Formats: sequence, structure tokens, C-alpha cells
Amino acid sequence: MTKSSMTDYLEQMFSKRLDAMQSMVERLSGVDPPIRKSDPDSYADTPFTDEITLIEMPRKFSFPSIKVYDGTSDPDDHIAQYRQRILAVALPKEWREATMCKGFGSTLIGPALQWYINLPSRSISSFATSSWSSSLAVDMWRKLWMA
Repeated sequence: MTKSSMTDYLEQMFSKRLDAMQSMVERLSGVDPPIRKSDPDSYADTPFTDEITLIEMPRKFSFPSIKVYDGTSDPDDHIAQYRQRILAVALPKEWREATMCKGFGSTLIGPALQWYINLPSRSISSFATSSWSSSLAVDMWRKLWMA
């Protein structure tokens, strides 16, 4: 067996075993689904519509400091604080929605980040009109109080 065919064989075997383990984890009750892998060069797995995704972030923009949200406190408070911090930054109007949407995930950790990563592709077209607050609240409360 050549070195490249051995490498191909091993990669195939590891891939099958990884798929089998992921399948077992998904069947466990009370366990969050694994974080999906995505192609880093693809917009296919983004929760944002093309109108948001294709707007480039301002080059020298840095997000205001905000406490990260882990799902254990009121999501409405976190979203309101995030919105106020972003609106206080001088941004051209045409960049505001995309910046708010794209930056929100960086304020999440733990179960809240996992919730965000698993949002359906192309389901968010605007920060203002999204149902992030109610969806995040329902999911976090369900995890915390019904587990």
C-alpha cells in the first residue's frame, strides 16, 4: 500500500468514526447539538441574508465593550444594552444594520453562542425586525428551567 493510499484510507476511517460519534451525541437527551462545521470561504451557513452578509464591515471599526451573554440572565437586557452601545457609535446609516447583526454573535458565549451558531441559514435580514430576543429568551429559559 502506498503512502497516499494509506493516508486516504485513514482519513476515510477517521471521518466515518467521527460521523458515528456525532450521531451518538445527537441522540443523547439533554445534550445540545454539536456546533456545525462550515466552509470558511462560504456564506452558505451564515444566519444573515445576502443584504447583510455582502456589506463589508468598516475597516477601522472596533465594537464597543460589552459584557458577554451566556444565557443565564435576561436576554432582553443584553440585547437592549448591545443596541444602545452600537447606536452610540458614529456609523454611516448604510452600515448600521449589517454591523449590528454581524457583531451580535461576538457578545455571546456558552449556550447562547451555541444557539446563535445553530440559527437557520439566511434567517436574519435585520437586527431591528429579527425575533432574536424572543427566540433567545425562549431557548435559554427552556435550557435553564426545564432541564
